[in-house]
Amino acid sequence: MCEEAEIVLKQMREASPGEYLLDASHRDEEVDVLSRLEFVIGLFHFMVSLVPPNMLMFVEAIGFEADRKRGIKELNSTVSRK
Repeated sequence: MCEEAEIVLKQMREASPGEYLLDASHRDEEVDVLSRLEFVIGLFHFMVSLVPPNMLMFVEAIGFEADRKRGIKELNSTVSRK
């Protein structure tokens, strides 16, 4: 599920600043979806990075990625989105 969300997020980020994936009547919804998606992914990365080091090996073994800087960057991007 998280991988699918990251693919959609990547597609939305790759669109040029004036380009939208949806038509003009749905641009507000697209920005809202992008913000929510980026917030959830950023929060996920940040929360996984808070796992104690002795448990982190198990968390990463089942496929979760602990990346605090990436999580903070995505959370900041969500806050600064207009």
